[in-house]
Amino acid sequence: MKFWTTQTEKVIKYILDDNVYNPDFNLSDGLGSKDMKGGYDEILKEYQHRNHVECEGLIFGITQLEDVSVESIEQYREYFTKNTTFWDSVSYAGENYAILELEIPDKIDVIPIYFQDFIILSMRSIKDIEFQLYVKQELKSIEFQDFKADLEIAQSKGWTNDEKDFLGESMLNRITQAHIHKISKDYIVGVHETFDFENEIQYSLGKEAKKLYQHVNMK
Repeated sequence: MKFWTTQTEKVIKYILDDNVYNPDFNLSDGLGSKDMKGGYDEILKEYQHRNHVECEGLIFGITQLEDVSVESIEQYREYFTKNTTFWDSVSYAGENYAILELEIPDKIDVIPIYFQDFIILSMRSIKDIEFQLYVKQELKSIEFQDFKADLEIAQSKGWTNDEKDFLGESMLNRITQAHIHKISKDYIVGVHETFDFENEIQYSLGKEAKKLYQHVNMK
């Protein structure tokens, strides 16, 4: 299974030095707003349960765009070229970042979920109605019971409605977010430059990313 994730030079150095990177939510400063922490903790618990692993954090990535598996960097870039509104919500651009293309074992349950659904689940877990506008009409009246129940709905039918907003854009972007508990050097099959789609700027790979690129292309 292909898995795409944008990572920093710091993370890439961990991979080069230790052959693996194990994320730890307790040490991360990249979790967005503090209101999202409940969602991160809950998805971690569910991942541990489903995959029977002990881990301290998760890597967030993309497996599908428009419900189609992403098999190439060209396909990845084509989607965000056409959908510049969404790219900076799930990625970063700059020489301090690189897009890692992973091939991960199919046996891993990556808990695929739409990117916006994860935000809705995180907000519901703290009884915040900020994203209620994006929820399907038939689901708006469902009271929060627990994250697991909400996740089941997300994976079976989805929370985010597919209507147009006041700008005429679809509220549902169909970016499938997925999760893994480590990046093994052996998983990496590609190292790609980041691109600022909004300003049409392609960045060069950083020093550590260039080393990883050379390692991957020597396989």
